[in-house]
Amino acid sequence: MIKFFKILEKIVWVLTIIAIVIVLGFIVIAFVSHKETIWSYAEPIIPYIYIVAGTFVIFRMIVVGIQMYLEIQIADKTKDLQSIIES
Repeated sequence: MIKFFKILEKIVWVLTIIAIVIVLGFIVIAFVSHKETIWSYAEPIIPYIYIVAGTFVIFRMIVVGIQMYLEIQIADKTKDLQSIIES
């Protein structure tokens, strides 16, 4: 019985993936056939998308910088503790 349900689950997953691909295909066809209309709606929004992307990049740079700083601090403290333990 468990084997039957596993097979049924795989079939459902395959059908779900096929449905998602079909929907994405319809979306692409709609964009291609109406690209001038869509571009007129999307053009005013593009600067805001650039602002959000730039903000994300800056935020990510800050996070990576802080992470690198903290890893260096941890390594230094580990060396100090090892020297204390050895002596």
